[in-house]
Amino acid sequence: MEKTVLICEFAPARAGVLRRALARFGIPVREGEREEYLLPLGYLAGVKGSLPLGGTYDGEPLPEEMLVFCYLTGEELDKALLAMRKAGLAGIACKAVLTETNSGWNCLQLYRELRREHEAMHKNG
Repeated sequence: MEKTVLICEFAPARAGVLRRALARFGIPVREGEREEYLLPLGYLAGVKGSLPLGGTYDGEPLPEEMLVFCYLTGEELDKALLAMRKAGLAGIACKAVLTETNSGWNCLQLYRELRREHEAMHKNG
């Protein structure tokens, strides 16, 4: 499994900025296509044994950008986040690290969970 950053709903220009910011660390960016939003995150990230179960999504786009850091070490994650801030990509509310738990979720499930967590965090100060 190779390190990558999975992105959804990034405008082409912002995706390009992110690619350039992470390229110096050898971290590739993979754009999740809207049709893939029902597939497990693990499958999209290349987890061995993950099956492409879920079908094709033909619904509405996510309301905002989302990204998932896959297989980055803590140091790589810190470098990626700093590079993103320096490139003007700070403030992306919906970001996560791929885990054993969420690797079975699809993009829509992860998005709902991230929004729920974000709203709870800001509600409680």
